[in-house]
Amino acid sequence: MNAKTEQVDHANKAVDYRRFLNQIDIVNVRLVSARIDNAGYAGSPLKYQIEVKTQARYENVDNRIEVFHRYNLIVEDAKANRTAGKLTVVFCVTYSSKIPMNDELFRAFKEYNLFINTWPYFREFVHNIFARMDWIGVVAPLYKGGVRPKKTK
Repeated sequence: MNAKTEQVDHANKAVDYRRFLNQIDIVNVRLVSARIDNAGYAGSPLKYQIEVKTQARYENVDNRIEVFHRYNLIVEDAKANRTAGKLTVVFCVTYSSKIPMNDELFRAFKEYNLFINTWPYFREFVHNIFARMDWIGVVAPLYKGGVRPKKTK
């Protein structure tokens, strides 16, 4: 494929993606599962680091798309150099859509749009659960992904 053909292909994919985004809407966000593990801490570690990893998958169902978004959060006790706690939560976001999801659309969707839809629910869940564990101040980090740098000329 030459450079000109690649540019046209990329432009066509961008148009298809915009068309897809313009016609979908959120119907529902629900909690599918959650697991919380505390390694015996009565409160949050004095010094800690948070790591978040995610996975996502989709299913097309009768003019709807169900996207399952799993978050795995680990709180590392930086002073003791060990895991203090873990949290795994799965949300299902149901979207209305006349255009079915496919793998190509989903690659872009999960990178640029899915987090915008689920991250606020994840942050609220993390805040609420850790507050109930008396780990005041442990919050999920600010979402900064999906931001593209400006093109330079």
